[in-house]
Amino acid sequence: MHEFSMAQQIFSIVMKVAKENNVKKILEINIEVGQLTFLNPDQLKFALKILSEDTIAQDAKIRIEIIQPEIRCNSCKYAGKISYNGPESHTIYPIIFLKCPKCGSTDVEIIRGKECNIKNIKAIRKEAT
Repeated sequence: MHEFSMAQQIFSIVMKVAKENNVKKILEINIEVGQLTFLNPDQLKFALKILSEDTIAQDAKIRIEIIQPEIRCNSCKYAGKISYNGPESHTIYPIIFLKCPKCGSTDVEIIRGKECNIKNIKAIRKEAT
C-alpha cells in the first residue's frame, strides 16, 4: 500500500507550507493524482485523514482530481489523452505498455498521468501580533 507513504509525504509538505505561512487552520487540501500512479484515491484520502488527526489539518476537506493519461506518439506524432484499462502495477519501476490510439505504436512518451501534485491548500492564517 504505497498510498500511506505518499500521504505521509503530502502531509509533511502541507504542514511545512502551513508553518511557513503562519496558518492556524487548514480548511482544504486539493491534490492532482495521475491515473498511472495507481494510487487509490479513497485509500489516499483515508491515510491523510488519519495523519491529520489532532493537527491544524483535522477535518480539512481533501479533494482528489484524477488526471487521465496523455501520450505523445513518436511514430505518428499523435498527442492527446488515452484510456488505460490495463492492470495496476505496484512495483518500484512499473512496466506499462501503452499504445497510440491513432496508429497502434508502442513507441510513445507519457506526457501526463504519472504526477501527484498538491494543487493548492485553503487555510486561515493566524492574526499578526
